[in-house]
Amino acid sequence: AVIEAQAQADTRFWANSDSPHGLGQEAKQALHAAKKSIAAHLNCRASELVLTSGATEANNLALTGVFEAEQYRKEPRKRILVSSIEHPSVLEVAEALQTRGALVEQIEVNATGRINLEDLRSKLSQDTLLVSVMAANNEVGTLQPIAEIAEICHQVGAFVHTDATQWLGRMPINVGQWGVDLLSASAHKLHGPKGVGLLFSRSGLPLAGQQHGGGHQGGKRSGTVDVPGALGFAQALQAASDEPDWSWVRNLRERLFEGLASRAAPVERISPTVECLPNTLNLRFKGVDSEALMASAPTICCSPGSACSHATPKPSHVLMAMGLDREAAGECLRFSLSQSTTAEEIDQAVELLAEAAGYVRSVMEEAA
Repeated sequence: AVIEAQAQADTRFWANSDSPHGLGQEAKQALHAAKKSIAAHLNCRASELVLTSGATEANNLALTGVFEAEQYRKEPRKRILVSSIEHPSVLEVAEALQTRGALVEQIEVNATGRINLEDLRSKLSQDTLLVSVMAANNEVGTLQPIAEIAEICHQVGAFVHTDATQWLGRMPINVGQWGVDLLSASAHKLHGPKGVGLLFSRSGLPLAGQQHGGGHQGGKRSGTVDVPGALGFAQALQAASDEPDWSWVRNLRERLFEGLASRAAPVERISPTVECLPNTLNLRFKGVDSEALMASAPTICCSPGSACSHATPKPSHVLMAMGLDREAAGECLRFSLSQSTTAEEIDQAVELLAEAAGYVRSVMEEAA
C-alpha cells in the first residue's frame, strides 16, 4: 500500500509543491492532506509539522534550532540535558553544541533503562533551555514517563524534546497530553519510506532553520518537499493505526525469549518485562560474542546495538549506561519484531540461534 501510494504520487504530484502554477498547487494540496493525516495521529496541527529526511535530521533541527534561536535573547539559556541512552543523533548534536557554548549534562537511567527522575530534578535549573528524552529506547525498548518528565521540566521553563521514532505506529501518541514542545520520528520504522521523517514543533516555539534557501515549510526547513514520501509516510501510519493490537507481536516476543532461554542457555533478558515496546527484545548470550553469533547465523536480521550506529562497532552506550560492563554489552543482541512476523519465523530463529550459540561457545572453549 505504501509503495502504491508513492508510485501514484510520483506520477501525479511530481511538481514542486511551492510552485504557484496548477501542477504545483495540486502537489501542495496532496502534501497538506498527507500532513493533516499524520497530524491527526499525533493530535497536533498540520502546521506544526516539519517534514525532514528522517529522525536524525529532525533531532538535529530540534536541538540546534532551539539553541540558535535562544542565542538572540539578551540573556540566553545555555544548559541542555539529554538522557544517557539517547540515539547518537541526539548525543552527538549535544556534544557539537558544547563547542558553541552549550552546557550539556546527561541524565542517568536505572538498570532497566528508565530515566532517573531525581537525577533529572537535581540537574534542572533556571538556565536549562532544553531537555531531550527519547520516548522509547531503540535498543532495549524501555518506555519513558514523558508526560511526567515534561511537567517537571516546564516548572523551570525548559523546552522538552522527545525522539518518538520507536513509539510512533506501535502505540498512540498525543503531544498535548504528553506536554512536549518538540517530537521527532521516522517513516521507515513503521514500514514507510526511508529518507522521510518529521519534527513536531509546537506553535510559537522559536526554532532556527538549519537549511537555508527558499524558505520552505515556514522557513524551518528549506528545500523542495518530498511529496511522494509524505504520502507514503501517511499511508504507513494509517496502516499501523488500523492494526492497533500488538498482543500477537508481544506473544511472539515472549516465544522467542522462552525458546532461546531454553535452547541457548545461559541467556539473560536485558529488556524490561514491563513498560517496554511490544516488539523489542534485547538478550545477552553469556559467553558468546555478539558479532560472532551474528556471523554464525547470517539469515537472522538482528543487531548488537543501534542499527544506525553499527558502522562504527563498539559496546552499546545504552547497555553501558544501564550498568553492563564491556564484556556483557558485547554479548547482547537486539531483536525487533513486527506485525508481519510469524510463529514459524520465531521457531526457525530459535533453532538457528541456539545452534550458532553452541558452535561459538565450543570454538571459544577450544581457543581458551
